[in-house]
Amino acid sequence: MSSSAERFRRIEEVFHELYELPPVERERRLRVIAAGEPEVAEEVERMLDDDVRSAAATERLDPARDHSSLGLNEVPTTPPSIGRYTVERLAGEGGMGRVFAAEQQEPVKRRVAIKLMREGFASPAARARFHAEQQALAVMDHPNIARVFDADLTEDGFPYFVMEWVDGIPLTAYCEREALGLDQRLDLFSQVLDAMRHAHQKGIIHRDLKPSNILVTTIEADDSGAPDSQTTRSRARVKVIDFGVAKAMGEPMLTASHGTRVGDLIGTPEYMSPEQASLGQTDVDVRSDVYSLGLLLFELLTGDLPVTRTELRRAGFDEMRRLVMELEAPRPSDRIRACSGADDSRWTAAEATDLSRRVRGDLDWIVLKALAKERERRYDSVTAFADDLRRHREDQPV
Repeated sequence: MSSSAERFRRIEEVFHELYELPPVERERRLRVIAAGEPEVAEEVERMLDDDVRSAAATERLDPARDHSSLGLNEVPTTPPSIGRYTVERLAGEGGMGRVFAAEQQEPVKRRVAIKLMREGFASPAARARFHAEQQALAVMDHPNIARVFDADLTEDGFPYFVMEWVDGIPLTAYCEREALGLDQRLDLFSQVLDAMRHAHQKGIIHRDLKPSNILVTTIEADDSGAPDSQTTRSRARVKVIDFGVAKAMGEPMLTASHGTRVGDLIGTPEYMSPEQASLGQTDVDVRSDVYSLGLLLFELLTGDLPVTRTELRRAGFDEMRRLVMELEAPRPSDRIRACSGADDSRWTAAEATDLSRRVRGDLDWIVLKALAKERERRYDSVTAFADDLRRHREDQPV
């Protein structure tokens, strides 16, 4: 090869190609590459071995298991700074990274969020996935999606990226705190649909849509929505965050950087689609996000999920997957009516009757279409989902 940079790019390309293959096919392909590019094959084989050892050390997270022995529940040390950013506090933790609240001084002074990869997830594949999240966020520019400002490596060589600080709370918690009515909840949900339509147009599938990844913040705006007007009032704005397990479509660079092996369980069980829970070779497309959005709308309407969190927590790993893949969702209006007599019901009998009546019909149909177990029966895009919701709200045929 003509340069070390080209050699590195070739090694990275082959690694991601082989990483996505089943073991037998991976070995066969590696032998073919070794015949013509022995140095590349040797380095890729070493990287794959490193990744296997890292995976064995951390294992795949099973919801029914205790992971304290893996060090995942330990309180991490907060560094005083990351790059040129002063760290204030640990703000949260995800599967592969920690998020810190920090302050940037130059060239502008602002509060930011920094996502730093965990030391225990520093395999080549994990670094590739982390890098893919940087790219996924960087290609998007939408008011309802958190922006990326910067990306770099720490002095120890761990990747991090800097994004806008979103001072908000999860969507469902916000709706409950503010005691929002049906129309206000649908307003916020429409913002989520608009954000995901943009992401899909940019070739990004989120794969982990849930309330904690959809924050609501307030901005000051006039009646037209323009910020910083002299006549202002508070408006709620949705921000979709955490594209850490996002999958790219139609973008070779992103796809190569973000492989997911057959057998990985990607996403959060309560909000994942049947194809995500299958652990098979079914490819995941935009209809997986449509399903998760259907679950979110079901929860906004009824206050819970089709399969409740209690049921999922009691189920073992295989039973949890079966429930996600096979148990059909009830009509939201039926769930509202059934909950109205419970001791912990959020509605009085009269309120439940009125809400059930408003949800019955179009909203029932829209939610159940998004939640079809067979993805061929779902909306084929977020745009189609949003169009039906808009038609319902404008009293037009769905």
